[in-house]
Amino acid sequence: MPPNMALFIWAYNSIMKTTVELPDDLLRDTRKYASERGKTFREVLTQALDLLIYDSDRNPIRPGWESLFGAFAGDMDNQRIQEFIDSEFSRIDREEWK
Repeated sequence: MPPNMALFIWAYNSIMKTTVELPDDLLRDTRKYASERGKTFREVLTQALDLLIYDSDRNPIRPGWESLFGAFAGDMDNQRIQEFIDSEFSRIDREEWK
């Protein structure tokens, strides 16, 4: 986190109260953006973080490789492939490979 930014969070009845220190220009531009669109600062900040953190189904956005990690764990084709690999490796004579 850059040295001029800090984040403090308090929980109160399932609503998080947060104090965020932002660079002056970002705070000013965010307030202007909200005002021009008839929104509150809170609505703009919430929408911006929502777009950054979640996909359209509100699932956390993961790096590309992580989105596939474990995705095929229960796939029958993967199970057949693993059984074939296990079968082939079981034929290896460990003494020959020393």
